[in-house]
Amino acid sequence: MLTSSLRVVLPAIVLASGAVVIFVVLRMLTPSKTGITFSSPQEGYQIWFPHPGSESGKVMQRGKSQLRYHFAFVQTKDYNYGVITNHYPASLPIHNVQAELDYVQKTLLKALQASHPVLEHRQELRIGKIEGRELVFSTAHKYGRLRWRMFIAPPRAFQLLAYVTPSKEQTLQEQTTKFLNSFRIIPLQK
Repeated sequence: MLTSSLRVVLPAIVLASGAVVIFVVLRMLTPSKTGITFSSPQEGYQIWFPHPGSESGKVMQRGKSQLRYHFAFVQTKDYNYGVITNHYPASLPIHNVQAELDYVQKTLLKALQASHPVLEHRQELRIGKIEGRELVFSTAHKYGRLRWRMFIAPPRAFQLLAYVTPSKEQTLQEQTTKFLNSFRIIPLQK
């Protein structure tokens, strides 16, 4: 139940496919004084957020296949942190993780085109045997800098997004790094 003392901001984001999604609060994340650890056994991940946020889901077309997306986000005037989980159907198998990372990177750049992204950093990542990538962009968007990570563990992919306003980038650097580095893949529960 939402109380009048809890301010809820419903974020919007442009997906790599170019679609704009406005989030609907499905359930609030549980707060604590030091942030929250959010676990999603249905999506197969766990992550730290600095405060409560919102979740939603959506099904989108990619060619002839449908991909199921799950979103968990927190947003303030100074930052926007989120996790997007996509589930690849059997009709759209991932045979080459690097090629899929390249595809999503290309579509992300296309989606960010209006904010004039400049790629500042690219690094290949791993969580155990799971391949991933980190990209850092400066943008003309009000949040300024985007740190994006994607990990692919077929048939799932996880995207982490962290936007921070230029005026708070130094102040929130530790918090942003904590958010990104707290990501863990956990066993799926049906």
